Amino acid sequence: MKKITILFLILIVSVQLVDSIVFNLNEDQLKKDQPLIGRIQGVFTNGLSTNNIFFYRGDMKIPFNPVLKKIQDDYYLYTDCDGKSPGNYTIKIQGVSYLQNGKLTNEDIIKNFSISEDIVDFSLSPGIIDTDKDFFITIKNKAEDDLKISVEINKENKNNREILIYDNGETLDKEDITLKIGEIRVLKFVLGNEGQSGFYNLSFKSNSITYDIPVYVLSNPNSYESNKMEWQYSSINFTGLNIKKGNIKIIGLANLESEEIDDVSFSVSDSIKDYVKVLNQSVNLKKGLNEIYLNISSENVGELQGLISALFGQEITSMSLKISFIGENEKPKNKTSEISNTLVENSGIGEAKLRCSDLGGHLCDTEQTCGNGGVKQVSKEDNELQFCCVGGECLNTKTSTNNGNSRLGIILIIILIMIVVVIFFKFKSAKRPIDLLKRKKV
Repeated sequence: MKKITILFLILIVSVQLVDSIVFNLNEDQLKKDQPLIGRIQGVFTNGLSTNNIFFYRGDMKIPFNPVLKKIQDDYYLYTDCDGKSPGNYTIKIQGVSYLQNGKLTNEDIIKNFSISEDIVDFSLSPGIIDTDKDFFITIKNKAEDDLKISVEINKENKNNREILIYDNGETLDKEDITLKIGEIRVLKFVLGNEGQSGFYNLSFKSNSITYDIPVYVLSNPNSYESNKMEWQYSSINFTGLNIKKGNIKIIGLANLESEEIDDVSFSVSDSIKDYVKVLNQSVNLKKGLNEIYLNISSENVGELQGLISALFGQEITSMSLKISFIGENEKPKNKTSEISNTLVENSGIGEAKLRCSDLGGHLCDTEQTCGNGGVKQVSKEDNELQFCCVGGECLNTKTSTNNGNSRLGIILIIILIMIVVVIFFKFKSAKRPIDLLKRKKV
């Protein structure tokens, strides 16, 4: 009986939560010039618009320019607070009908917030993103010194579209940017072609404040994710390439169908099109794994990031490429660990087709081990399994074991011989005959 009562109470509370309005802000106390970002959850019978949202300071209506977007079942609110005086404010949602605890009501929805005297480090706009195209975010440094801001993208689902960040026309190859005093910076966010619709949390953080921007990206309306083709990995890192012509690299594209796919073409994103050329511009993909050849070159050191896509009809599949170039006379730093980590993390279809020579490694037999480097299974031309030893030498495990066993056997035999010799002489001494004549003479 008690269990039934508890379940009933839980059900009642759950229904009330669903049928109640929940109105949350990024912060109830904002700093001066800090934008306001809010989320409104609930059931509105006739919807909600900015015509229903008003801002007050005391009894005085204050002009704001709110932006309201409905994403799936929730409403997201954003407004710029630049130039607003410090003090206590109230948001009122008026003239709407909504469910509250299972009943329809049109009472005002009220949310209080305040603005302090402290000036925020930086502001940004917009504070809500809902798009299927590339988008921009503007950041303004309001601090009294240069300001370092970290930027991070987290997606709710690994199958969502990839997002690349561009700063001053180049991909952002690190997680932070630095703005000078009063500087305004515009970041461009470029969407990959492949992927599902879904939410992202776009985080901007300084030492004193964090903005979490809700981003909802729709799938590409002009194409859809292919279930016939699949890149070998979700991303590839090419680290430590020398600046010279002829960096030929091989990546794998799998045909998941039972028959050949004709006329598959390739493209690379604008950020890397001057550095990466696909040598197989149009191919017929045989069943299973296919080798795609890339010619990668650059005249400058540095890192690049972009996408490579395979297209077949209206179907598309994309993969992220990150490329690091070094000077001709330089050696890659930690090349072994970078390659090893890439191999370990990127386990996927067709991995056995990796070429050990492309990794700068040595092919070892299955009975050998790698003395000082990353080991990953690859395949010979005759499909006999071997291992790729990067940054080390192939060691014979059986030989070393046999040598060790031989030494141990020799030592045991010597010890055994010594024991037998000692026992023999002791036994011989004990059995020596007594000379009675010698005793009588004495």
